[in-house]
Amino acid sequence: SVARAAAEGQLREGILGTCWGAHADAEGAVVGWEMRGPRYKGFCAGGTKALFAVGAPRPERLVVCEGMIDALSLASLEGWREGTLYAST
Repeated sequence: SVARAAAEGQLREGILGTCWGAHADAEGAVVGWEMRGPRYKGFCAGGTKALFAVGAPRPERLVVCEGMIDALSLASLEGWREGTLYAST
């Protein structure tokens, strides 16, 4: 699931083993990065929390989770269910 989200441009590898998830506005512009790692979780300074989303661009089903890791975990458990957009706030 990490590889798929990275291929969609929604994930980056950060410092100290962190994974960075893009938060985008309604127009799709990245406005901030959610950071998660083994010993750190937070949001990049100067960024704006919006929506992290991976999956179907025109979904029939929307799954909203609290965090990026939760959305990616569920996507992986479900096998990236067809027609689903996995999002976090």
